[in-house]
Formats: sequence, C-alpha cells, structure tokens
Amino acid sequence: MTRTRFSFAAVFVALLALSGTRGALADAAADKAAEEAAKAEAKALAERLGDKERTVREEALEAAKANQHALVTAAVVKRLGDEYFELRETAIEILAAREAEACKRAAALGLGARLAKLPGSDRQEERLLVIDGLRRLAQVSTLKALADAIDIKMDAEELGARTMAIANVPDAKAIELLIDLRSRAGRHAANGANHSATLLRKALTSAIGQDLGGDTDAWRIWWKDHKKDFDFEAAAERRRAAEEKADKREAQREERKEKRKKKRDGEGDGGSSSD
Repeated sequence: MTRTRFSFAAVFVALLALSGTRGALADAAADKAAEEAAKAEAKALAERLGDKERTVREEALEAAKANQHALVTAAVVKRLGDEYFELRETAIEILAAREAEACKRAAALGLGARLAKLPGSDRQEERLLVIDGLRRLAQVSTLKALADAIDIKMDAEELGARTMAIANVPDAKAIELLIDLRSRAGRHAANGANHSATLLRKALTSAIGQDLGGDTDAWRIWWKDHKKDFDFEAAAERRRAAEEKADKREAQREERKEKRKKKRDGEGDGGSSSD
C-alpha cells in the first residue's frame, strides 16, 4: 500500500513538473513572438521616419512618441538633421522623453553630436532645445558636448541652460566643472559683469542641494568634504521633485489666469445695453 501511494505521488509530481515545463516553454514562445512583432513594427516605423515625403515623416514622428524601441530611437536621431525645423524640434522632444536606459544613452549621444553642429547666433533657438533635451536625459556621456563651447561671457540664456544641464549630470566631473566656471565667473564679475556668477551659483545650488553663497572657496571646500559620499541618485530625485512642484505651480497659475479671463469675458457679455 505504501509503494502504491509512493507511486501515485511520484506520478503526480512528475505530471506537475511536465506541466510547468510546458507552461514555461509556452511563455518563452509567446515572449519571443511578441519580441519579433515589436521588432517588425519598429523596423517599419523606422523606414517611414526616413521617407522622402515630409508628411510621412511627420506622421511617423507622432507614432514614434509612443514607441521606445531602439530601432525607432536610432531613426529619430537621424531626424535631428531633417531639412525642416519643425520636424527637428519634434525629434528633439521625442529623444528627450526616452525612458529605457539604452535608448536614453543613444538619444543623448545623438543630441550631443547635433549640438556641435549648431554654431552661431542664428541657430540659438535650436541649440537651446537640444541643451534642454540633454538636461532632461542627464547622461554622463554628454558632459563634454555641454562644456565644449561654454563661455562665461556668452548670452545669459544659453549659459544658464548649459550650466543647469551640466548640474543634472550625475558625475563628480560635472560639479567640479561648475566650481571651476564659478571661479572664472567671479573674476569676470570683478570687471563689471556678474550674470555668469549668478547663473553658476544657481547651477551649483541645483547640483548639490545647498546654496553656499558667492565665495568659490566655500564650494570647493564643501565638495572636497562630500565628494566621496555624495548621493547623485538622491540629488536627481530632489531635482525631479522640485521640477514637478514648479510645473504644478505653473499649471495652477495658468488655470487661475484662464478663470479670470473667462470671468472678465462673462461680465462683458452679461452687461446690459441702454436704448
């Protein structure tokens, strides 16, 4: 009787194991099929992104916003050189919003390469869009691209954009670069121009989460004491939270402004007219 029970138990365990194996194989097959389908979809979208017709590329870019595949990301990078500014602008926005780490790296490299191809005051609008995209991606690989053309005497808007993008880079070299720039800005301020010193102080405050004032030595000393144990991940989370809070405040301001406008319009429509 014991042997019979043992045999039944052994058979039952074997059946369970077989069932589990079949289930795992079925899941693997389903995953592979889904992966192949996603790749085929991405390949087709990538081809449309390179189409000769502008309207086709526009539609493909809209579709690319919801597709995070590496093939699509690579195809969107190519659109950074599109002949139409509106399409380049859309491509920048798509790349800045990539989420998968591999795609974020590819997007940042593409934007960094594009930044180097946008010299001159007539390309500043596009340059600022690219710089903001790099800020959002916050990749160490693009620190050089952000720093290469930086000049403390440059236009305040661009200097501010570049330094805030550098502040977002999770690397000690980024903070050290900002401190060095702050030192140069301090010397420049002594000659009558201080917007660069103010912008560098703001960027450093964003980078480390503390405002240590206008003395560059204070920043150097603080960083020397905290460099080894500085938590870049926590700093990035703090910046994200602050940005979300600022965006929420801005949305609330816009909502209040719209309500006031509607109220004024309503009062105007409701006025009585005399005969």
